[in-house]
Amino acid sequence: MNSAPVSSIYERFHELMPHRIFNILLVSSPYDYFILEKDGLIEDKLFYEYSSHNIKYTPRIRHVSTAKKALELLKQYSFDAVFCSIKLPDMGLSEFVRKIKARKKNMPFVLLANVTDDLKKRITPKDMKHIDDIFVWTGDAKLFFAVAKLLEDKLNVDRDIEVGNVRVILMVEDEPRFYSMHLPTIYGELLKHVQELMEHGLNTIDKTVRVRSRPKILLAKNYEEAVRLIDKYKNNLLGVISDVRFPVKGKSNEKAGFMLTGHLRSLLPQVPIVLQSSEIKNQEFAADMNVDFINKNSNTMLLELKIFILDNFGYGDFIFRDVAKQEVQRISSLPEMRDAIETLPGEILRRYLKDRSFLNWLFARGAFGVVNILSNTDMRTFKSDEDIRTFFIDAVDHYRNRHQDSLISDFKRESFDPSLTFVKLGSGSVGGKARGLAFMKTLLASGVIEQKFPSVRISVPKTMVIGSDEFDLFIEKNHLSKKAFGEIDDQDVRKMFMEGRLSESVAKDLMVFLSRVNVPFAVRSSSLFEDSQDQPFAGLYETYMLPNNHPDIKVRFLELCGAIKSIYSSPFSKEVKSYFSNTAFRLEEEKMSVIIQELVGKKYGNYFYPNFAGVGQSFNYYPLRHMLPEDGTVNVALGFGKTVVEGGGTIRFCPKHPTILPQIASTKDFVKFSQRKFYALDLTKQNVNFFEKDDDLSFPPLALGVAKEHGTLNPVGGIYVPADDIIYDGAFREGVPVVNFSNVLKNDMFPLAEIMSYILKVLDDIFGGPIEMEFAVNISNSKKEPSDFYLLQVRPFLARKEYDAVDIKDIPREEMLCQTSTALGNGRINNITDVVYVVPQTFNSLNTFQMAQEVSQFNQKLSKEGRPYLLIGIGRWGTKDHSLGIPVSWDQISGAEVIIEASLKDFIIEPSNGTHFFHNLTACKTAYMSINPLKPEDFMDWDWLNAQHPCESTQYVRHIRFPSPVDIKVDGRSSKAVIVKPSLTH
Repeated sequence: MNSAPVSSIYERFHELMPHRIFNILLVSSPYDYFILEKDGLIEDKLFYEYSSHNIKYTPRIRHVSTAKKALELLKQYSFDAVFCSIKLPDMGLSEFVRKIKARKKNMPFVLLANVTDDLKKRITPKDMKHIDDIFVWTGDAKLFFAVAKLLEDKLNVDRDIEVGNVRVILMVEDEPRFYSMHLPTIYGELLKHVQELMEHGLNTIDKTVRVRSRPKILLAKNYEEAVRLIDKYKNNLLGVISDVRFPVKGKSNEKAGFMLTGHLRSLLPQVPIVLQSSEIKNQEFAADMNVDFINKNSNTMLLELKIFILDNFGYGDFIFRDVAKQEVQRISSLPEMRDAIETLPGEILRRYLKDRSFLNWLFARGAFGVVNILSNTDMRTFKSDEDIRTFFIDAVDHYRNRHQDSLISDFKRESFDPSLTFVKLGSGSVGGKARGLAFMKTLLASGVIEQKFPSVRISVPKTMVIGSDEFDLFIEKNHLSKKAFGEIDDQDVRKMFMEGRLSESVAKDLMVFLSRVNVPFAVRSSSLFEDSQDQPFAGLYETYMLPNNHPDIKVRFLELCGAIKSIYSSPFSKEVKSYFSNTAFRLEEEKMSVIIQELVGKKYGNYFYPNFAGVGQSFNYYPLRHMLPEDGTVNVALGFGKTVVEGGGTIRFCPKHPTILPQIASTKDFVKFSQRKFYALDLTKQNVNFFEKDDDLSFPPLALGVAKEHGTLNPVGGIYVPADDIIYDGAFREGVPVVNFSNVLKNDMFPLAEIMSYILKVLDDIFGGPIEMEFAVNISNSKKEPSDFYLLQVRPFLARKEYDAVDIKDIPREEMLCQTSTALGNGRINNITDVVYVVPQTFNSLNTFQMAQEVSQFNQKLSKEGRPYLLIGIGRWGTKDHSLGIPVSWDQISGAEVIIEASLKDFIIEPSNGTHFFHNLTACKTAYMSINPLKPEDFMDWDWLNAQHPCESTQYVRHIRFPSPVDIKVDGRSSKAVIVKPSLTH
């Protein structure tokens, strides 16, 4: 048989992938679009994948935020696909998709849903006739890439098999949550396979063909469709990844995967198959059929899937070879490639710059700009090899520096500039928290947030982010995956991670960073799921404040590395694992980036802190008097914001009505329950205890008298004079120092209320719903210098939903256990027979740590029994200030389905609004109530509760089990709730 000429074979390569997704219309909120486009993952992943096909242009994403604008654009421009979020502000989903399909019947329409969206309620069978597919998006841009590639594969598979003999991987899965999770993993592993083939592609034409012929992935959702695809592509089938239970003839069949395996084995005995199932009994049946098996409930499900794929596909470095095919130099990254170009012999350099496979390798690493330059340059115009070398290095440097002036700059060890405001070290995602900061940086640079306040600079602190790939590498290289996911004590987890080593590359980068940065900074988590729209993961991971002032850089380096490794370990704590169990996410999907952020503050003697810091929310769940929920709310405190987010004493105000302070019942009550201490960084302490979650050695709580001495109390506080029973503004008298923010909120020392009102409204509009932001302020001591307002964090807050009506009227008071006008949630709960409560008669704020331990014991017992319960406490749950409530962690109350914070007449505490604990509580859909006995409509029948016979009692806590359920009714429209006493007879 005669071989085809080389030129004709290469011409065939260009015929692959004739149908591509070049223009995508994305319909979503501006924030969703920012996450998808600006996090850097879409561009990288699309370049990375398309490179193996020598594609010169990446898909263009055109974004709009309303259905109306989308339909207008569809009239004007040609699009290849429509990606749409499930929530549209101006049109029903059914109407929107029908209008699109009426205009262009074959237009791919993909729905992007959130984990918590009830698809069965939102999408009718009639809608599904028009929707091509539904994907569940958790914030990882890899899914966006996978959806685009899946559409392309479906369009191109027949043509590419005919032209290039490409292989096919079949995935059989009918649950959107699972195929949305698996497809990014499969595509990611295929990209590694393509890289390995590039190495071998330098040797033979056949291997080069394989490089440009990436296996196509096809998705089947029922037995009949799977059989059809197997029969059609059996000659090109590379492997099958299948669920066990999926529809056969329209009905769910628990043996469908085994039926499909039998059919496949009769045709292709050697094709690799892996079956997946949530039912562990199926593992034995899979073994009998000689196929691999993955337990869907395993914490390492995705890891096992990767192992299966890696057993069939590979990846590798690029190798420069001489004419005799001997290895000259091996490279694995773009920086290594640049270094290689400086030393490669001219003859090899010239030859490889003409070689298309080398351009493909560059494409795979996202170096699209370099490839574009090189592919459009005639090498014959250069007089010498050195001219080529210089030209090539300039092209690479131009590509590597292309984001220098953009939002996120790449960290460059050889030329790191500490004046850069946002730097990314390493590859991978920057995580949710950093995404929010980057988004704010974009808004400030674009002028969307106008500089309306000439006396104030609004900005984001200087920030460096270590990408999530270092986290994956740290886990892999230190062999931590299986142990960390198992049942292991927190201290043992922390010890394992602290003994691990960061990669040599990151260690060198950190040394360079520390050699040029000598200011205090915070080392903060920025995980993939943090600050997501459905599950905030607020306050679950570690943050460390480091003085960064030791004269020995090696000491500072070890301290920074310790903080990073401690943050890496935090997803594997019992508290976080417990939180994950209450969400739709999987711990295995979590990826951790790390933020190193310059601290906001000034030096006062041996301490460092800002004038004040706080949290603002654009939606107020507890408006008073003539306030509206949309007016927002702000919690603020002297010093670092730790006081606010951990539930300490704060000033809470509405930015549109700043002079109304709802928590002030009387002067004595204000002095008793307001902020009594503040947090500052101790610059003299060098040793951080990374084995304690709340290490106060370098971040101690200080008495307000210290702030008075520093002169920082005067702008935000006053002095209480007991003899007069009056709080005087300013700190110039003798008496009890207090924090009341009177000079800021009433005397216009700093325009905090105006700034917060403006920014919260702008961000609420841009995010398409309620947001929460953290901030810190340095007040200038000079009229010539502006004060500084720093945006530290921004995240979507859980919006109030369209609630169904819940009737709580006309219930006799004697039939109610409690009633409140301050509740979150909606609906009726009638499955709870267990009540765990703190006995008010024995409550003492000095003993709240013991109460937390006793509650934890009941929680552990009831959780093991699978019994949800009603939890009632005194003061705030989850506060770190034990004088204000009970300092439980999330895992200590994870089994509670309804939580009540009750005040006593002599112990009145504001609700937990604004704290990390409160944010996570509402995110987990836990019904919440706050009971204030000073409000006429609020009450708790403690006498009746105390009269019931307990199952078990401890020193401070009682557990009651009723013979029938309590009837809990929560009306989300009015924020009112009642709990009806149960029947005491069977």
